[in-house]
Amino acid sequence: MRQDHGISARIPILCVDRDRDSRSMISTSLSARDPGLVVHCAENGAEGLRLYKEHRPPIIITEIALPAMDGLTMAAEISSLDPEAIIIAVTEVSESSILLKAIDIGFDKYILKPLNLTTLFKYTDLYLGKISLRQQTCAQNRRLRELSMAVEQNPAAVVITDAEGIIEHVNARFTDLSGYTPGDVIGHNVRMLMAGSETMDAFEDSWRTISSGNIWRGELQRIKKTKEKYWVSIAVSPVHNADGSVHYISVSEDITERKIADHERESTIEFLRVVNASTGMEEMLSRAMLFFRYHSRCSSVGIRLRDREDYPYHAALGLSAEFIQTENSLCITGNDGEIIRDDNGNPIMECMCGNVLSGRFDRGKPFFTTHGSFWTNSTSELLSATCEAEQKGRTRNRCNREGYESVALIPLVVGQERVGLLQLNDERKGAFSAQEIRVWERLAGYLAFALVKFRAEALLQKLNEDLDDQVRERTSRLESALKQQESFSYSVSHDLRAPLRHINSYLAILTEEFGDVLPSEAHSFLDRARTASRQMGELIDDLLELSRVSRTPLAKYPVNLSEISARICENLKETDPERIVEFVIAPDVRAECDQVLLKQVLENLLENSWKYTSKNRSSRIEFGKKVLDDQEIIYVKDNGVGFDPAYRDKLFTPFERLHGSDYKGNGIGLATVKRIIERHGGRVWAESEREQGATFCFSL
Repeated sequence: MRQDHGISARIPILCVDRDRDSRSMISTSLSARDPGLVVHCAENGAEGLRLYKEHRPPIIITEIALPAMDGLTMAAEISSLDPEAIIIAVTEVSESSILLKAIDIGFDKYILKPLNLTTLFKYTDLYLGKISLRQQTCAQNRRLRELSMAVEQNPAAVVITDAEGIIEHVNARFTDLSGYTPGDVIGHNVRMLMAGSETMDAFEDSWRTISSGNIWRGELQRIKKTKEKYWVSIAVSPVHNADGSVHYISVSEDITERKIADHERESTIEFLRVVNASTGMEEMLSRAMLFFRYHSRCSSVGIRLRDREDYPYHAALGLSAEFIQTENSLCITGNDGEIIRDDNGNPIMECMCGNVLSGRFDRGKPFFTTHGSFWTNSTSELLSATCEAEQKGRTRNRCNREGYESVALIPLVVGQERVGLLQLNDERKGAFSAQEIRVWERLAGYLAFALVKFRAEALLQKLNEDLDDQVRERTSRLESALKQQESFSYSVSHDLRAPLRHINSYLAILTEEFGDVLPSEAHSFLDRARTASRQMGELIDDLLELSRVSRTPLAKYPVNLSEISARICENLKETDPERIVEFVIAPDVRAECDQVLLKQVLENLLENSWKYTSKNRSSRIEFGKKVLDDQEIIYVKDNGVGFDPAYRDKLFTPFERLHGSDYKGNGIGLATVKRIIERHGGRVWAESEREQGATFCFSL
């Protein structure tokens, strides 16, 4: 009948006896009783030792009296190789000296022949049970070593507590992360690791979850031995033992950098929204202070801005009126009220605010950042540990006397310009972390940039307002001058008409009354006088027209300039039907303009082309449009006499004529064209070479 010893593998047993029948009986009986046993047999001690070394059986059944090597010698060799080997003597030797020697060697049992199998089975079962227990213990120990190694070498921090939350074990990663050694925390409640009331709320939630037998996963903020806060992603699992006791195992990973990055990104987005939603500097500062007080959880926030050479408080929340009045000015003044300056002429400022704004800081000191900010989580401890020389100049220590323990002073800097300072104060100790200060420094940079932007916009608005005032004043003067000029032109031209009419009348009377008696030379003088009078009348009409186009209100709407040009060209043909002129009119040239004034422009330009091509045998006059630099250009082109391009700037000046008396005109037409085009917000120009024709272009 097989005995269940809890051993899953086949167990070897060594049987050594010089008697074959005895060996066979023991081997057969053991194998029949327990098929899980493998019995190796030897007839002498030397062969038995060899088989032992080969198979390493945990149980050896041997005779004492053996050839080649006796049983005692063989047993001594086996015991030296494995002190835990179980050796049972089944022998005929009964001398007490041999028995004592066997006990001394380490025999576990001494059975005398003739062998009683029941006795043998009793002891083999006993020893097989011990072997099974030893193997189970070894397996459990091996498993525990593996688990212990897994815990100790785990890249995550592991904390094991009892059912009450008392810490029983922490691994090396926990020590690396928190700074606490096992001796610091074992025996203490795990609550000592938590930071802040919000974290405690989450911790209590996790405790309720695991107490009900479930796994809790979440994020917690813990506190290091140095009082610095950090974030972990954690999973806590309950472990139930066979005795009914419960332990909790938490596995956590450091996620501080991710939380900082998330917080910085979210804070930056929210702060930029605050800035962009503000319509002015004062509104932005008010919103910014509320933002900083809420996110820093500080009771007091102040913003200093540069005012000439000092940096008084421009806005504050939570700071008393007395505090602001006392601390408002940073510049040191003498008895005469003048600002005291250093060797470089810079004003000397006191208080830690003055140190920060003056750039007087030591990067080697823990209370200064590389950016130049000052911060501390305990002004009391800082003052007690810092000598006067290390405080870098005069300090008032008013914040400490007002009960503020946590203080942060962050300069508002854009380039090399120190715009002001952001101040965060709170009565609690430990209100800040280095990571949070870096976030506030970044946001302070955005605040400084926004302040410079708003100030620049305000200055630009002031300049624009001054410029608008100047423009309005100059426009008013110009309009007045133009009105006076127009009035003068109108008055002059109107007043000249009466004497001109008298001159024409007297010339007509002379011709009619005394024409018969006047010599032919006198008639020539009278003709010249009448011609000059007529030209004077035309000049007066042109001046009046130039004045009219300058003051006529514009009535803009879509106009087909091609149709207007075609009608003008038909009228020109009727004035001299014998001339050979090719008119090329581009179809459907349209513009948003005043139709009456643009008709006058086209009449002047086309009549100019008709006039200056009059000496050609065959002439060509073209009207069209083209695109130049993404702008539509309208042009009138001819193959007439052209003009010297060196004098193109004089073309549009009143009374300037480039062709002398060869062609009729008084130099007002192109000046009128220029005035009309400019009133439409466009420009006009001409391109030509002598005897190469001319092209007049304009844009609207």
